[in-house]
Amino acid sequence: MNTPDDLSSEELYRRAHSLHYDDQDFQRALELYHEVIARFPRSVEAEYARTQVENIDESQNPPPIGTGDLPWATVEEKLRGKFRCVKCGNGEVTFKRIATTGTGFSRLVDLQHNYYLSVTCTQCGFVEFYDLDTIEGKGGLRAWVDFFFGR
Repeated sequence: MNTPDDLSSEELYRRAHSLHYDDQDFQRALELYHEVIARFPRSVEAEYARTQVENIDESQNPPPIGTGDLPWATVEEKLRGKFRCVKCGNGEVTFKRIATTGTGFSRLVDLQHNYYLSVTCTQCGFVEFYDLDTIEGKGGLRAWVDFFFGR
């Protein structure tokens, strides 16, 4: 078996990526990503490794989504440029706001009171959903406004 010193930048990066995503061994993955960066600083794999290190750091210590430089900025503006796809590492995403009904009465009268932000990777198509009421700190009043005025 090859020791890490014998591995190319590509092989070392693949091993780190496998530890990161397949085995969920973040500590060992970080060690190998840092090794890729140290041994092959100008390689494409080093650039990928830097992104993966950021992904692990953010997943271990996520900043509150509702905070940003501009207090009036939308959630989308705060996330743009910071989001990385967990599947492929791509940084280009699209955002959509969606509303759904619940069960029972709200479904009967088509009262859409569940609000979500979908974040879609433009490269692989992976989608994540975020609860906007939680992120934006809004409650049920928005549902009643929608019911009477349509949104």
